[in-house]
Amino acid sequence: MEKQEQFPSPDDITFITAIVLSSDDAIEGLTLDGKIIIWNKGSEKLYGYSADEMIGKSVIKVYPKEVEAELPSILSQVKNDEHVKPHITQRKRKDGTLIKVAISASSIKNNKGNIIGVSIISRPFAGQELITTYEKKHIEDVELLKKNEKLFRSLAENIKEVFWQMSPELDKMLYISPAYEEIWGQSIELLYSNPSLWMESVVEEDKEKIELYMAKLKNSESAFTDYRIVRPDGKIKDIFIRGFQVKDEIGKLMSIMGIAADMTEFSQLKSQAHLNDKLTAIGVLTAGIVHEINNPLTWLLGNLEYIKKNATSINHGKLEELLIESIQGVKRIRDIVHNLKGFTRADENEKTTIDVNKILDSALTFVSSDVKLRAKVEKKYALNLPLITLNSGKLHQVFLNLIINALQAMTLDDIKNNKIQIKTSQVDKQLRIDIKDTGIGIPGENLSKIFTPFFTTKPAGIGTGLGLSICSEIVNSFGGKITVESLPGKGTTFSVYLPLGDNIKTESVEKKPEEILNPITARKRILLVDDEQNILNSLKRSLDDYHDVTIALSGQRAIHLLKENVEQYDMVITDLSMAGITGADLYYFVSDNYPALKERIIFMTGGAFSTDLKKFVSSINNPFIYKPFELNELLKLIEYIGA
Repeated sequence: MEKQEQFPSPDDITFITAIVLSSDDAIEGLTLDGKIIIWNKGSEKLYGYSADEMIGKSVIKVYPKEVEAELPSILSQVKNDEHVKPHITQRKRKDGTLIKVAISASSIKNNKGNIIGVSIISRPFAGQELITTYEKKHIEDVELLKKNEKLFRSLAENIKEVFWQMSPELDKMLYISPAYEEIWGQSIELLYSNPSLWMESVVEEDKEKIELYMAKLKNSESAFTDYRIVRPDGKIKDIFIRGFQVKDEIGKLMSIMGIAADMTEFSQLKSQAHLNDKLTAIGVLTAGIVHEINNPLTWLLGNLEYIKKNATSINHGKLEELLIESIQGVKRIRDIVHNLKGFTRADENEKTTIDVNKILDSALTFVSSDVKLRAKVEKKYALNLPLITLNSGKLHQVFLNLIINALQAMTLDDIKNNKIQIKTSQVDKQLRIDIKDTGIGIPGENLSKIFTPFFTTKPAGIGTGLGLSICSEIVNSFGGKITVESLPGKGTTFSVYLPLGDNIKTESVEKKPEEILNPITARKRILLVDDEQNILNSLKRSLDDYHDVTIALSGQRAIHLLKENVEQYDMVITDLSMAGITGADLYYFVSDNYPALKERIIFMTGGAFSTDLKKFVSSINNPFIYKPFELNELLKLIEYIGA
């Protein structure tokens, strides 16, 4: 059974105009001062003038001097809403010949009942019989117009969507259906009297978007967009709007019509499904992370227990071996946490300069346990790829989703031949990333649907049908595109194209501390601040060989020590996120009271920021070091700041 159209097509809406323009009868549409705005085929045939010659001119042009007084009389009757009876009169053709015509005139009204123009229907006169026939035909035409207008209004006024019609300049509302009051929460009459209310209801952040939409609609046949409005009661609605131009037979723009639909419920459903999809991804991540962290934790814990048990008897060589293994385990856990931090930033708008190959490796880390069970991974990375600037977390989400899809497309029946191939390359001013699997493939009839929200070919309970839709949205937001090729039984290849932009870099411009150091051997007097006693103890033990360290277990204690004698400290190293007085609070205190010291504050952070701390981090130029870090990293940073 074919799916029925939800909205009326443009052809249905312009049906009345089509009748008028194609009629064999001469039909002229006039303004109330007699200027021609409609000149149909019948008029061209009867009078010999083309529409181009007559549109915008006064209809008096076809009135012989003897009957010119008829025009003011007809216009006056129409303005007073009086019926102009059919009558016989004379008109003048383009070649100068005079002809007898039977005419009838009536008013043109808008949907509020106001008279806005004049309609005149003319036919060549051939006797009384023709008049009778003409009157009959005129009545039939009027009835047909009324019938179609009634049908249209019945449709427009009973759908949940808002049907609207505006002037070509989009500055005057000609018609708005009753659904407007339900969605916008304000009266139609108010909008007719003040058309600017349409734009005033748009949320501030979306006004530029709707202005671009309106500009496009004036210069192209159709346009669509989505935006948000604020109702008088404060409720926010998500709106999808589509508009199209309505032109007469000669291509003149008559009006702009369209449909506006309330998409709030759909958007909420999509947001919830988006969340569910991300929770599913987090579930996959958790399983992978647990596996990847448990392995190094196992040998790390075993080594430490062995050292504790044999502390008095273990030889130096064995101890060094155990410690090297343990440090490797800790670094591996640190790298996993660092990769996870990239994924958690997918909901932020922060852009960084990144290496696509490294993001792919990071995504693979999270599914390594599943990969080992299902397939082999073949990496074909291009060397020296240009770096790109975008949100790394969102790109991480795209790659992770595509890799998970590839894994799920391959069965466990033929693990030996299951393969995922990941290839990177540069194509002109784009980076191309291909993720190819040897799975079951996608049927041809589904290829055009796979990026549609909520469409899925997976069994019930697996996924939300939003994964690929979200991937497409993210890649599109980068200015790129994502394509798919697939053969049932052979596998699928997703290709992601990312624009490089104008400033192409092949290496990071971010300098590491060791690259900009002027080594300083002098000991520094350091105030070390953290709300974790074990961190303070560990760092103090490590730093005491190089610098003079005073510890403070809180921001409050640090302020007290600074007030006692700020001159005894060359710099401050502080945790950023502490209970009570945070590292940011401590910075503001130093900035207000000891401004010379504020440039020599180093922040330590685990990477989890509140909204306020994110704003703070973006507002200062002080260095940050991310936990866990190696002592050498901190020492080099101290030398750099103390230089």
